[in-house]
Amino acid sequence: MKSRIAMVLALALMPAAAVAQKEAPPKPGFHIINETPARVYYRVKMWQGDFAFVQAGKELKIEIPEKVGNLKSVQVEARSGEQWDNCFATVTVGSKLIVTQGRERINCRVDYR
Repeated sequence: MKSRIAMVLALALMPAAAVAQKEAPPKPGFHIINETPARVYYRVKMWQGDFAFVQAGKELKIEIPEKVGNLKSVQVEARSGEQWDNCFATVTVGSKLIVTQGRERINCRVDYR
């Protein structure tokens, strides 16, 4: 009888434990991938005033702050750390902005995969 009560209590508490262990959904954002040989500075036009940077050959995830609301896309400006040439791209949430070295300037392309 005691084992039956213990089993009933364990089954009753299992769904509550499963709900408590649920993870929060990931924050919306996008990735910046720097494929140039130099540091690239970037700025998100909606909320970021100053430029931040991504080291050469690195990837960085940018999370969209809750204070700006439910955005589907943002405009990003990228600048080369060496020549100070720039490019702009409209990046959707969940996509990747890839910065590459062109012949004379840096290039921005958005990968939606």
